[in-house]
Amino acid sequence: MAIDMAGDNKWELFGDSGAGCRLTIEVEPKHNDFREVYYSKGHTKAIPLVKVLSDRIEARYQKPFNFSYISKIGAFYIKGDFKNEDEYRFLIKTTSDEYGAAHLKPIVTDAQEKLAYLELALENEFATFKITEVQPGYDCSDEDIAELSKLIQEKKPAIKLLNKALKGYGI
Repeated sequence: MAIDMAGDNKWELFGDSGAGCRLTIEVEPKHNDFREVYYSKGHTKAIPLVKVLSDRIEARYQKPFNFSYISKIGAFYIKGDFKNEDEYRFLIKTTSDEYGAAHLKPIVTDAQEKLAYLELALENEFATFKITEVQPGYDCSDEDIAELSKLIQEKKPAIKLLNKALKGYGI
């Protein structure tokens, strides 16, 4: 049994204070912009590998180092030391022809910060998302668990319903 002490914080922030559920999802992307997010450690202002490459190329050839798709790096590399994060992101540009996503309408959460997201069905043209496990939180009601069990029994292939998470263990 794996113990994630930071998990209680995740239940508080993302799991309705333990009354929600944790989903385990298998993702089959249909393009390469589904990746793990990397967090820098410390207070660096540059992405280390990109900085090393830039400095060496500049020193050797007296030319700046530029490459295609550099604008995507910011979506997958975040400044900050988040030790308890295990995040993946799926980048779909609605303004680019390469994705064919112009028909999707982003939902704006903060107009000033220009934060938005897309709602996609679990089966869509960009990826297939398959729920494999559901774990009720430590404060999930018996009624909600019974409803989850009923919903899960209707699904094929089967989804595994785990025991309630244990408060204080993050699992």
